[in-house]
Amino acid sequence: MESTIRGRQPWLLHFLALLLVLFLLPVHAPRGAQTPPKFLELDARQARLFSQLEEWLSADELERLIQDAEPFTVLVATRDPMSASALRLAMNLVSGLKLSEFEVRVLKNISRRRGRTLAIVRTHGMPSVALANVLRKSDLFDEVSLDMHVQIASVTPSDPLFDDLWGLHNEGQQGGQPDADIDAPEAWDITTGNGESIIAIIDSGIHYRHPDLADNIWTNPGEICDNGIDDDDNGYVDDCHGIDVVNDDGDPLDDNGHGTHVAGTIAAVANNGIGIAGINWNAKLLGCKFITAEGGGALSGAIECLDYLIGLRERGINIVASNNSWGSPFRVPILEEAIRASVDAGIAFITAAGNYGVDIESAGFYPCSFPVDGLICVAATDREDRLADFSSRGAVSVDVAAPGDGILSTVPEVEMIPLDRFREDAEGGGLRWKTYSSNGVNWHRSLLESRSPTHSWAAGDADGRLVPGQVS
Repeated sequence: MESTIRGRQPWLLHFLALLLVLFLLPVHAPRGAQTPPKFLELDARQARLFSQLEEWLSADELERLIQDAEPFTVLVATRDPMSASALRLAMNLVSGLKLSEFEVRVLKNISRRRGRTLAIVRTHGMPSVALANVLRKSDLFDEVSLDMHVQIASVTPSDPLFDDLWGLHNEGQQGGQPDADIDAPEAWDITTGNGESIIAIIDSGIHYRHPDLADNIWTNPGEICDNGIDDDDNGYVDDCHGIDVVNDDGDPLDDNGHGTHVAGTIAAVANNGIGIAGINWNAKLLGCKFITAEGGGALSGAIECLDYLIGLRERGINIVASNNSWGSPFRVPILEEAIRASVDAGIAFITAAGNYGVDIESAGFYPCSFPVDGLICVAATDREDRLADFSSRGAVSVDVAAPGDGILSTVPEVEMIPLDRFREDAEGGGLRWKTYSSNGVNWHRSLLESRSPTHSWAAGDADGRLVPGQVS
């Protein structure tokens, strides 16, 4: 019997197969069981995770996972709304730190929507573990979380052309099952999208000068580029194509490659004689960089990106979805609040089920496991139209599965594949394969938006229903 999942509904299911989501950590041989550090304060579900990690991660990965929180950053949510100055004073009184020993960045757009103050607190001396333990004892704070890191996956290169894009149109090439795809040409017969829908890539940035992406890069109408002034008064100078929270500036240029790969999958320019075609030929791409060149990032960066997007959306910038190809087995409640705020603003949140190859209902994988209307979690399928062997699954948490094994897309210019490695009829560079599956739901949302621009695509207002248990 069909039932609604997270307020969304499935004639969408046909198009939801458009999502190609990123999967994170590789699977390794079992190792000895580990004891979780006390500061994590795991709930029962998270504690069960540690009994399973020995099957999923190498010793080095587990060590990094349980220790790799930002050493001097915590995330806080107050019980009641506070001004930035009041929050700084409260921090001073509760922690004993001098005002000069910490910085507070209030997430003003998220806070306004959630009815209390959420902030990123960075100190200049007190370790985050110690500060978190102090703040948790105060009645002023409802949530205090460590600023955990997330990782993205690595990729390997190959050669391009539409025939290689089996996830878009599969005729059995490369040994696959015919029609194990998202029916992209059939969707294009209805619409190829328009330039009014904007997809935000919360990732490692975008190589916005890439020849197969440049025409589909969003430009901030409220900003005069490169004049060194915050023209739209949103706190970011020259945020012409997005922001970089790693370096705290307005230039989201990709120095890792992953975000650029995501961007090409969603909206590479079509009919331009080079490279590949994204599923939405005309959607605009906005970069929010929180992943570093090394492939990791702090959750505070992703949360700041969501706050930035909400501000743009409230100014009338038509951001319809964000792609979030990263995750962690640790639940950070303030991230959930940030996601709820972005969905409330009308921005769908698309994320990955992960690549542990397990049932995530037993322990949780976040953001996928958050019970948020408007959050769509995607597992990966292979060329045979089966769940990919690395893909995680979950009858409750996972909403849909889509092509995600060996997906060809764009890379930054510095990593372009030489033309002599392409087929003779290829005229463009900058492509490579990836194991991956959360970007297609973003395609789906932007295509539907372009098809019916007057319809509300807010959470819980879709025209079909997802069927639970299909990827469990």
